[in-house]
Amino acid sequence: MKALLLLACAAFVTQASASFHLMQVEQVIGSLNGNSAAQAVQLRMRSPGQNLVSNTKVWAADATGSNRILLLDIAADVSVSSAGSRVLLATAAFTTAVQTVTPTFSPDFTLATPIPASYLSAGRITFEDDAGTVATPGSILWSLAWGGAAYTGSNTGATTNDSNGNFGPPFASSLPTSGAQAIRFTGASSALSTTNLADYALGTNPATVVRNNGDSFVLPLVTAIETWRQTNFGTTANSGNAADDFDFDKDGLVNLIEFALGLDPKQNSAHLFPHGQIAAGKFTLSFPQPAGVSGITYGAESSTTLQAASWTPVTDTGTSGQHVFSIPIASKGFLRLKVTDP
Repeated sequence: MKALLLLACAAFVTQASASFHLMQVEQVIGSLNGNSAAQAVQLRMRSPGQNLVSNTKVWAADATGSNRILLLDIAADVSVSSAGSRVLLATAAFTTAVQTVTPTFSPDFTLATPIPASYLSAGRITFEDDAGTVATPGSILWSLAWGGAAYTGSNTGATTNDSNGNFGPPFASSLPTSGAQAIRFTGASSALSTTNLADYALGTNPATVVRNNGDSFVLPLVTAIETWRQTNFGTTANSGNAADDFDFDKDGLVNLIEFALGLDPKQNSAHLFPHGQIAAGKFTLSFPQPAGVSGITYGAESSTTLQAASWTPVTDTGTSGQHVFSIPIASKGFLRLKVTDP
């Protein structure tokens, strides 16, 4: 009888060592180079043997902790189960974007749906067991909320990975929506949660993601003008039709000017160039910086003779994305706009 009892205990210990409960949400990428459909969630095992992830789901909720969206019902286990091993979940758009630079990239699982764009400013990700539904969460094994005071929903979960079952208060800011940056857990792989505010920080830009077999991938960091070139010319390269100094539509405005002013490089846009106004004894050129345009330095110079050495800088007196360049009215004067892409 004693021998049988010992065998039964041994069997129980062996079964309990393989699970999915001791898991962190290590990092969340809500957007890749401005594409909010390109997202990734990286899990990390706090202990060996936590590879039975086919029994889990990943959910997102809005700023009130409501309107739950199932990102993925994980359908299979992973093979590597050592402490600190990762499980990488990514949307199809994320995979496509990374494969443009690293064709061999693939995640462990493809997210069925991305975090809704309206949740990126404030919301919540939860890693749960399979029991959860849209209406009722399962056992919340890890919670990551973001948005600071804008997030007003629940932060509670199981005590499995957080000693008091409260993962709040939330991380102080929103998920990054430009570049290739993640909100990342800063503790060790074995660490319990304390609070999202204390435990998470913005990661490097670009971020690095790691899949279960240990392969790591630095994300492609695409600038705003590279995205613009890709959209308009099918390439990110500063060459050919997409070159900064090329005037594709022959309207007198080179591509860099068209980008900086939010114009269409394939249609004559000369009539949309900012027009100067005369008022209060000054000639003024004023225009807003278009949405989505970044990495550009705007400047202006003035001259009374047009001689090469006669041009002098004009101060930009605009604020809040509005650029304003003014010169006094004289018998003769010229003002020219300059844009540069560092």
